[in-house]
Amino acid sequence: MTKSRISLAAFAIAAGAIVPVAAQAQQGAIAIDRVSCLFSGDTVLLPGNLSFTLRYTNNTGHRVDVCNGFRIFSPDGAQWDSATIAESSGGTFASYFDVVFNLGVQAHLGPDTDTVSVLGVGTPTSSIRRLPNGYTGTPVTITLWNLVEQMNGKRACIDTSFFQPGGTWKWVSVEGSTEYTFKPTFTGLSGQNYVAGYGYCFLLYDLPCALVRQQAANASSAIQSGCPCGSCCEGTTGNVNGAGIVDLSDLSALVSYLTGGGYVLGCEEEANINNTGIIDLSDLSSLVSYLTGGGYVLPNCP
Repeated sequence: MTKSRISLAAFAIAAGAIVPVAAQAQQGAIAIDRVSCLFSGDTVLLPGNLSFTLRYTNNTGHRVDVCNGFRIFSPDGAQWDSATIAESSGGTFASYFDVVFNLGVQAHLGPDTDTVSVLGVGTPTSSIRRLPNGYTGTPVTITLWNLVEQMNGKRACIDTSFFQPGGTWKWVSVEGSTEYTFKPTFTGLSGQNYVAGYGYCFLLYDLPCALVRQQAANASSAIQSGCPCGSCCEGTTGNVNGAGIVDLSDLSALVSYLTGGGYVLGCEEEANINNTGIIDLSDLSSLVSYLTGGGYVLPNCP
């Protein structure tokens, strides 16, 4: 059989043209293995890029071709510049598929929706081609690029997709004259719940820089070193009311905020005078010391 004929047959399989046999007991699994800059639970940090690394586990008992699509979207209007899918660093996933291997993107079906696909087909008669039984690895990473601070409080979700170029959601093994079709499960992070119509969703959170550093320094924290943080602070801390200078009006604003007087902070990082990550009476003391010549030096913004 020529390579061109194999390609056509493979695409027919991926498109569902061949009638499948009954579903097998072990269906295989695809899971979200890790998410970039995870803060806690299903919360990820802004600004920056959001990446989902997927784990593929082949427990079907067969070598398989793969055809899967994923939809990445926001139910509440979060937006990003673009979406990409790529082999994870050091991956050898493509080497299993000598007939067809494609990681595709159908970009921006809307301002907050993209679909990506994974298609891999190997020579059916080869003992080293197609995804081997027992395989478990993290071969692909999907990335949403340039989510800004203004997306704070919105969500980005990932689910299975039947959009092209992925086309369908299945793994296929052809052995002699017998075809086996599998429907791999799709799961989120450990303990994460699936939401019907949405998939697995992640809350976008613009965390002040001081708290990001504090969390990253904690050995038990999930935040990786170098994760992004948002800052509305400019120059030094202390410009509580946003007027551009640090004076007694900033002290009054901070007192009102701390005593429940109703003042709403326009920039929490400016009010976090001592850069500890929380706003409390120690910030008030620091600002008093600065304004009265007590020797306190306002720190640079984080």
